[in-house]
Amino acid sequence: MNNTNRIDRWKETRRRIENNDPDVTELKVDHCNYLPHDGDWERDGKIIGRNTHIKELWFGYYLPGRVRIDEFEAFCTGLAGNKSIEQVEIWCADQFDGGLLDTISPFFAQNSNLRRLRVSLRGRSTPSSVQSLSTTLTGFNTLRVFDCRNSKIGDHDVEVIILALAGHSQLTKIDLSQSEVGGRALAALVGLMNNNSSLADLDLWDCSIDDEGALIFVAALDRNSTLKKLNLRHNHDITNRGWRAIFTQLGSPQSSLEDVDLSGRSIIDDAAAVFLANVLTNGTNLKVLKLGSNYGITTEGWQALFVALQGPRCMLQELSLNNNGFNDEDVTYLANSLANNCVLRELDLSDNERVTASGWRTFSAVLQNPDSALEKINIRYISIGDDVLVLFVNSLVNNTKLRELLLDGWVEEGVAPINWEALCNVLCNKSSIDATFNSNHTLQRVFHPTFAVSDDSQLPSDLRDLLQLNRGSTKFESARRKILKVHFSGDFSMQPFIDMDWKVLPHAVAWMARDEYGSSLLYQFVRNTGLFHDVEGATQPEN
Repeated sequence: MNNTNRIDRWKETRRRIENNDPDVTELKVDHCNYLPHDGDWERDGKIIGRNTHIKELWFGYYLPGRVRIDEFEAFCTGLAGNKSIEQVEIWCADQFDGGLLDTISPFFAQNSNLRRLRVSLRGRSTPSSVQSLSTTLTGFNTLRVFDCRNSKIGDHDVEVIILALAGHSQLTKIDLSQSEVGGRALAALVGLMNNNSSLADLDLWDCSIDDEGALIFVAALDRNSTLKKLNLRHNHDITNRGWRAIFTQLGSPQSSLEDVDLSGRSIIDDAAAVFLANVLTNGTNLKVLKLGSNYGITTEGWQALFVALQGPRCMLQELSLNNNGFNDEDVTYLANSLANNCVLRELDLSDNERVTASGWRTFSAVLQNPDSALEKINIRYISIGDDVLVLFVNSLVNNTKLRELLLDGWVEEGVAPINWEALCNVLCNKSSIDATFNSNHTLQRVFHPTFAVSDDSQLPSDLRDLLQLNRGSTKFESARRKILKVHFSGDFSMQPFIDMDWKVLPHAVAWMARDEYGSSLLYQFVRNTGLFHDVEGATQPEN
């Protein structure tokens, strides 16, 4: 975008903010998104301060160099009047020698609606920037979510920040990922958990926690009844000693944890996996478990975990096993275990490229299991041939549970048209009205909706329409619309009705006249009802 177009866009954004346009709910302040086109920061601060529709405010990387400290102070003076903003993201907190947060702090203190704050120190924090953040956090108490991910700050700085969060009694989520959570930070965190009755989500991804830290944290979990979600992925310094303590806590009847992420390269080995399997077998409150990229677990460990899935006390609803280097034996054992599981709803097997066609053929039987509860299976980024894909598709013929079968890793390799044709036939079998009625009206997605390179737009239009129909309708309504489109479009024929079972006929007639297309069908049907009198040997309905 050239500079003229950028300035025109900035002018238009200012006009809409000044007019309190209700559609402007998010504002990103930096060179790439929005800046005062004439350098009048004071004016823009005032119009944002008066705005009542902006919910999210974002200060980006490219703000520095575009504004002087006196200009930004004038901007923040006006901003302090705003009461509608609920979320703030600051990606340049270390600017102005760490004083940027001090400049914004009056806004935080005066806006009682602020709920979410994300701050990135970008690994270049100074004592002044951390102290500014601490001072800012102690100046108000309305936060629900605090996010300091990727800041890569040290143990002492994390301690200072956690202590400053103590006054936010309604805090439900803290993200400290990729910062050092050592002894001092853990002590502060334990204190916060003991005194905070709302904390439900804690992200400690890649926080250099070791066995001693794990034991300290487990002691805090034993006294906490609110934490539901915990991310411990990529904490490589935890050994079997620490994992056994954590897993023991997961098995405690008092544990409130329901969602745990233990992904990370080789952070768990077979011994720890077997211990975890025993905990799952004996029963936990866990509903979501992520174990991706655990190369330290071999077939022995995975088989123990898969056996646990068969246990009546295992309540897992979501299981992530992506990128674990599975082979055919692993996937076959998993498939056999899932034959006796009627609880698991989501399964991620993406990036397991060592599994061959033989393993996936065995696994496809899972889709045919009438007792399966699976609603979503992610098998993106795996290498299988067209024949196996067709096998997966055909396994869905009688499946009434699976809503998402994510395949978008195959886009770059290309998928033969016959495969999409086979899926179309499963979603809408055109051979007869009964076949269409008994088609799959459950499957809604085959591509992940958040990946622009592999969304529904790459699918043939007829397949895209069928998936959209399944997404937007009940199963019964989806069946009705498919039948109307396939069997009663074009030249009208009474033959499908004449051949129809008399018990089904009233329902078929009732389907018509619900929309503009059905109304014309009903008209044609009424005109031709006399044909029923000419059907030799027709079975009349019982009185």
